[in-house]
Amino acid sequence: MRWLRPRWLKHENESINSVDFTITTDGEDILATSGADGTIKLWSVDYLSKGGHPCVRELKAEVEKRDSFVLLCVLSGGHSGPVNCIRFSSDGLILASAGDDGVVVLWTFDAVSLTWLKSQTLRGHGSHTMHVSWHPGGSELASASIDGRVLIWKIGEGSAVKQLEQEGIKVMCCNQLLS
Repeated sequence: MRWLRPRWLKHENESINSVDFTITTDGEDILATSGADGTIKLWSVDYLSKGGHPCVRELKAEVEKRDSFVLLCVLSGGHSGPVNCIRFSSDGLILASAGDDGVVVLWTFDAVSLTWLKSQTLRGHGSHTMHVSWHPGGSELASASIDGRVLIWKIGEGSAVKQLEQEGIKVMCCNQLLS
C-alpha cells in the first residue's frame, strides 16, 4: 500500500512524523500532525460539514481551507527539534508530544480561551524520545526513548514514577504498554 500525502498537509516541506485523531465532546473530528519542522498542527477534519470548530468561530482565527480540512492552530515552542510522536488522551483534552530533544510536552485544551496551551514539560530521557502512549484512564503516560528506557509518568506529578530499562537497546515504541 502506498500512502500519498495530500497537497495541503505540510510541515514546511519537512517530514510528517506522526498523526493522531480525536473526537471532541461536540463530536468533531480533529487530526493532529507533527513534523521534523518542530511543530504540531491541529486540523478540523469535518469543518465544512459540521459548521466549524469553536476556535475558528469565536477567535475568528485565520484558517487555511483545503478540501474539507481546516488548519485550526499550530503548536510551537514546546520542542527544540523534530516532534516524533503525538497522542491525544482518551478524553481528547490533553495532547502529549515526544521530540528529538528528549522531552515530552503536554498540551492542554483551555475551554475558556479556546486554545491549546503548553501545560507541562516532562524531562527524564537522555536522548531522542520516540513514542508516547496513554493509559486508557488518562492518569499515566509512557514514553520511549533511544536511550533504552521507557518512563511511566503520573500526570500532574512531573517526574517519572516507574522506569523500564534494557541497556544497549534503543526503544522506539511503547504502544499499549499501560493498557
